[in-house]
Amino acid sequence: MTLANIERKHVLRNPLIANYLYDIFYIEKWGPGVARFGIARMRRLMREHGLAEPHLEDLSDFFAVTFYGPGDRILDLIPEEGVTDLRALGLNERQIEALRLMVNEGKELGNADYRQLFNVSQRTATRDLTGLVQTGWVHQIGVKRGTRYTAQ
Repeated sequence: MTLANIERKHVLRNPLIANYLYDIFYIEKWGPGVARFGIARMRRLMREHGLAEPHLEDLSDFFAVTFYGPGDRILDLIPEEGVTDLRALGLNERQIEALRLMVNEGKELGNADYRQLFNVSQRTATRDLTGLVQTGWVHQIGVKRGTRYTAQ
């Protein structure tokens, strides 16, 4: 495994430890694509917080990941009064991203759009979109196949 293929290749280095971590619910799963999503998630979360992406380094026997902090901007990470933590409300990553698209980019999504965007089943898309409507921040327009969702 190299830095060039780390996001495409999966190598389980210690199945005993991986099985133990899975058994105690410390990790959800492993396999092809898990590393890719983990690395992509690290990069996305760092960008969302206005931080530099993590630096990955191949040290022959292992990889090192360096996370860059905010430095003098540490106080900027403290939420402002009146700002809502969407994760604390129980929204998942897909719902948060969909809400961001609706609010920041003016997107209007249907169930099919949501499924394609997040590669989820119709049932999952319906459940996620219904949850967004229940927050009061998303409005449902129409019914059945013509239903669309937009930010309030």
